[in-house]
Amino acid sequence: STVVGGDPLGEAGTDVAIIAQGNSTVGTVQGSNVTLSTGDTLTINGPVLGTTTVTIDPVDIFINANVTSGGALEINADNDINIADGVVIQSAGNLSLEAGTNVDAAATSSLQAGSDAQNPTGAVTVIADTGNLTVGQVSGTDVSLVAGEDPNCEDCENPGAGGDLTINGAVLGTYGETTVLCTAV
Repeated sequence: STVVGGDPLGEAGTDVAIIAQGNSTVGTVQGSNVTLSTGDTLTINGPVLGTTTVTIDPVDIFINANVTSGGALEINADNDINIADGVVIQSAGNLSLEAGTNVDAAATSSLQAGSDAQNPTGAVTVIADTGNLTVGQVSGTDVSLVAGEDPNCEDCENPGAGGDLTINGAVLGTYGETTVLCTAV
């Protein structure tokens, strides 16, 4: 399936919002501000392009195709975020992924805030609230990776059970820091 808001080239597209109460599978989605939300599992099988922003808010998500934003890109899942081999999640602005439980990005996947992995233009934050965090390549001006907050961490606002952090690729933070926060590493 293909959903395009406005100009088929996406240059001056209109907003696109796909909101489902249950499971949803989408193919190509393109618009100015793209919102994908489900009350259950969301599966992305085609490229998603938001020329201004992309916001994704399911219970669980399986990302099997590239997701690109011309500005900020935000993915929030109540439970798990799963990113397949070779998938690039890319924003021109800040990139944020937060899962209530686990984030599992394949070793050959890439999370990047910028037009390419070597020249980031925004921060990347990836949080697995109470579970494990696995990433491939990560590139941002500042990079923060949080794998299940450690219950013994005095600086954590919401301590969880602690989780494992697995980094399977290069992590680049160009302007600020690359940090691993409150994890049970």
